Amino acid sequence: MVRISNIKSIEKASLIYGAILALIFCLSLYIRVALPYNSVFGGPFVRFSGNDPWYNMRLVENTLHNFPERIFFDAFTYYPHGTIVPFAPLFDYLLAVIIWILGLGHPYATLGQHGIEVIGAWYPAVLGAFTVIPVYFIGKELWNRNAGLLSAALIAVLPGQFLTRSLLGFTDHHVAETLFSTIAMLFLIIAIKRVKEKGITFHSFMERDWTTLKASAIYLFLAGFSLGLYYLAWKGAPLFVFILLIYAVVQYTIDHVRGKSTDYLCIIAIPLFIIPLIMLAPIPVFNSPPRIQVLSLILGLLVFVVLGILSSIMNYRGIKP
Repeated sequence: MVRISNIKSIEKASLIYGAILALIFCLSLYIRVALPYNSVFGGPFVRFSGNDPWYNMRLVENTLHNFPERIFFDAFTYYPHGTIVPFAPLFDYLLAVIIWILGLGHPYATLGQHGIEVIGAWYPAVLGAFTVIPVYFIGKELWNRNAGLLSAALIAVLPGQFLTRSLLGFTDHHVAETLFSTIAMLFLIIAIKRVKEKGITFHSFMERDWTTLKASAIYLFLAGFSLGLYYLAWKGAPLFVFILLIYAVVQYTIDHVRGKSTDYLCIIAIPLFIIPLIMLAPIPVFNSPPRIQVLSLILGLLVFVVLGILSSIMNYRGIKP
């Protein structure tokens, strides 16, 4: 009976926190929609904010006309020569997929030009509102649920560049950068915590302890997959890897000085960097020739592995830094 009572109290608390998080999401969406609503929908056509949103909608419309193909070279820019599309593909391609699904495969027939533009205008506001969810879980993982709710509430009402670039009608990739980098950070934090809690080392693979490994495998995959989405959303994503490299040096040093195993860092790094490399492989704009995005992932993998090998050698020889 006591156990059943505890389960019910946990479920009740989860419902309460879930309801509060839903309210924070609605508040975040309302702020992003209410402020610019009249300026976006007040005229005879949808008024997007700035130049880049109009160009992103051009990419979306071109993709819808040629679905599922998306152009990577635009003959209509830098006339008469044309030029490579400067944006990473995920932001506009995901919007095109959403419109294509809502339009039942024939968006121009079912939604019309105006309907397509309305969805495009709402897109950044919805992505911005969704950001409160991974922010909540980051706060929960690092501290507790209350910290998660406070973090989510702050990001929902926070003024500045994030709010500006996630407003209704600002259909540009910056809001996707924030969302996917936050998701990548969330799953990386969870992966590090779970691998450390399970005590996973290279011996776990040698001993084929599949039960322990399976428990953390999903988070390792999600960390790599979400980092890949971030790379596909923004060409400046290598900045995230360079921050991780600083973390790697600090964490390897701390663990080594304390005499703790550093295997978990190397184990996390392998899927974290290899999965995004696989995701970028079919995208021509990243690979002809290899760009800093690909090179940064290779560098990240090498640094984590080399530091792991160096730590093992120093432990074997009893060397302290």
